[in-house]
Amino acid sequence: MAIKILVDAHVFDGLHQGSRTYLKGLYSDFKDERFEVFFAANDINNLKKEFPGFEEKSFIKLNSKNKFIRLGIEFPRIIKKYGFDFAHFNYILPLFLNKKCKYINTLHDVLFLDFPHYFSWMYRVKNKLLFKNSARRSDILLTVSKYSKEKISAHFDIPKQKIDITPNAVNKIFNDDIDKNKSKKIVEEKFNLTKYILFVSRIEPRKNHLALVNAFLNLELYKRGYTLVFSGKKEGNQKDLENRIELLKSKDSNAFLHIYNLSEKDVVHFYNAAEICVFPSYCEGFGIPPLESASLRTPTICSNQTAMSDFDFFQEKHFNPYQNDELERAIEAALNSEEEHRKLKIIAQKIKANYSWDISRKVLIKRLLQVIFPDT
Repeated sequence: MAIKILVDAHVFDGLHQGSRTYLKGLYSDFKDERFEVFFAANDINNLKKEFPGFEEKSFIKLNSKNKFIRLGIEFPRIIKKYGFDFAHFNYILPLFLNKKCKYINTLHDVLFLDFPHYFSWMYRVKNKLLFKNSARRSDILLTVSKYSKEKISAHFDIPKQKIDITPNAVNKIFNDDIDKNKSKKIVEEKFNLTKYILFVSRIEPRKNHLALVNAFLNLELYKRGYTLVFSGKKEGNQKDLENRIELLKSKDSNAFLHIYNLSEKDVVHFYNAAEICVFPSYCEGFGIPPLESASLRTPTICSNQTAMSDFDFFQEKHFNPYQNDELERAIEAALNSEEEHRKLKIIAQKIKANYSWDISRKVLIKRLLQVIFPDT
């Protein structure tokens, strides 16, 4: 009889986010006959589209969208009803755990403990307690980077050997052989863009959008016909950023564009057609966008802080976001020099070799088997 795994897939009911990408990558090709995977969410039809290789019985409908009801009542009921052997959650486990079930928890990061000024007091207090409690109660504790593993271990006093790393990976849709001229044509026809610098990320202070706008202004890139493009949901109000964007638009009405929600296909073409992609974030638990753009052989400039310090293959384009002059120099160098095709291809190959969902899936399966057969 196959081992039954339940996945809390409620994130697929909302907008795209990192934990959603993570679950899709980890479980889409989970074809090990020793395991049977089930997904629970409100929108069953969407789940079927996201995981097309699974049978009808693999999808379980959640009735409530309230997280307290979901974690306090629905999941404990579902786990008991179907007799699941394992249940996988992101960050927070159900309030009541079933002794017959083992719990997998992916704690992507604890950035709010190292960079508290980017998070509200309530968020910090609430999640420190919830994350710590869930991490310590987990039978299998996963995270996505060496940086996050070290921080989780330090903050929650959990031995490092009890934390496994299942890195985020670049999905197959980001293929380095996609024709760039085709992507440029699609972006031009659909969005009226021909020459642009791209930053894909939620807009919040720790992502450091302000530094990129300032660099764009200081280098007067609008005079050279470039457009600065932000793609991502806006979180809260950032008056300094908004003021600088307004200044930029006053210089040239075509110098800035914010696109809130690109489809996955459009994101691929946006990456592929960009002159350069920039990722100046101060702190990340992982940081997938620079890997996606670089996999498409688009010149990519990336912060060298926190989990992104592992991305040393960016070499001279790996910069310190606390030094504005480094960002400006990196942008200028990338725009003014022709990248060797061979060099960009080597970077793409390194990313695909080291950040693969197959690798992460093997880590999870190995740990599952260790929990099931502890003496082998």
